[in-house]
Amino acid sequence: MKRVLILEDDMTAACLLERAVKNTDLNAEVTCVSQYADACMMVMDRFFDLFIVDIVLDKSDVHDASGLEFISFLRNMKRYEFSPVIITTSLDSPKMFAYDKLHCYQYLEKPYRSRDVELVVEKALRVPQRMDEDNYIYLKNEGYVWPQRINEIVYVYYKERKVIVKSVDGLNSFFYKSVSEIKNRLPGSHFLQCNRNTIINKRYIQKVDVKQNEIVLKEEYGAFEIGRTFKKKIYEELTNG
Repeated sequence: MKRVLILEDDMTAACLLERAVKNTDLNAEVTCVSQYADACMMVMDRFFDLFIVDIVLDKSDVHDASGLEFISFLRNMKRYEFSPVIITTSLDSPKMFAYDKLHCYQYLEKPYRSRDVELVVEKALRVPQRMDEDNYIYLKNEGYVWPQRINEIVYVYYKERKVIVKSVDGLNSFFYKSVSEIKNRLPGSHFLQCNRNTIINKRYIQKVDVKQNEIVLKEEYGAFEIGRTFKKKIYEELTNG
């Protein structure tokens, strides 16, 4: 499942963009915010695969370019260094700056048509997300924070009021209410939820056993049941790569 963040202060435009994303990928999780500060909080709390950003968020300020400031904020975070960003603007000079300095994927010039948005979003969602060895998630426990390399997480599951994280280095438990709290902070393109209590890193999947209705992991990491309500989404996601 892909996660998309839309930063747009015009609610009509935000709704149009959200609808275009959903028309492109029905399973996409879309979050819309209108303020720079809210967007910054969102990207620190969870992982997003694509960003659609309006350059001017305060129309009353002729010097406002807080959308560009947000993109700059993204590029200074390791996890978003190469994430695709689509900018929306009616201005020419900020558009050029965004391409040259902030490495934006594409721009949509206002006013835009829904079909134009869908074509750009469709291509952007296919951009592979890099998950390198230095990309960490920071897991909180009572009294300390545990840094964990994302690509070394094999699976996460909930058991006895604790979230258990299995990595290539071992097993650790953390006090979270649900696996969803951690799932929201992981790259949606690399992890999938196979049942209500379990998230699996795709890179460790060996096979999907349709007869046994389970996902078998590599290197004797075990197997997990596919929940009834998760079947269709999992098969579609794995079939589509």
